[in-house]
Amino acid sequence: MKKIIVFVVLFSIIGACSDEKSNSVEIRNYFSIDSLINAQIDYLITNNALLIKSENNKLKNANALKLDSAQWRLQLEIFRSLDLNKPTYIGAYNIEHLDDSGSNLKILSYRPISDDLPIKKINIYYLDHLSNILRINASVKKSNVLYSSANELNMEFVTKDDLHVLKNYSIASMQKLIFRDTLSIEINGKITY
Repeated sequence: MKKIIVFVVLFSIIGACSDEKSNSVEIRNYFSIDSLINAQIDYLITNNALLIKSENNKLKNANALKLDSAQWRLQLEIFRSLDLNKPTYIGAYNIEHLDDSGSNLKILSYRPISDDLPIKKINIYYLDHLSNILRINASVKKSNVLYSSANELNMEFVTKDDLHVLKNYSIASMQKLIFRDTLSIEINGKITY
């Protein structure tokens, strides 16, 4: 009987502590880059967009390519890694609303609270409201004892059919493995409608 009472008391204490912790967690909602990518892919497919791609400033395709949804997803997949709406990132980024000193745009800026997070910055440039996004740029850096990488990601948007749609993107990437040379690559994609 004593064992049952002790068990019930311990269970109640543990339950009370876990409830207290869950109430103290602050949940932030960040801008959903994942949803933005999905909407862009839908628009690209619906409007028969074409892609002209270059790597290291060398034209990869002489002709513009028409891609299906799986191919567009593959092309834009790296930008999905910028979505901060993941349990690991809850409350991990400072959010600032700034005015761009070089234009009339506003900036939604995310910076990590801790240096150990891989996404070092995300700047979303927009005109008056977040539904009017004109540019996104971000820096992602990862490293450990054997490996380091850095990516600069950029997307630019243009107004078409009263929507802000993807105009071009760029990915500048550097990777370094221990005892190996540094590998750098720059990928540029231009979308035509």
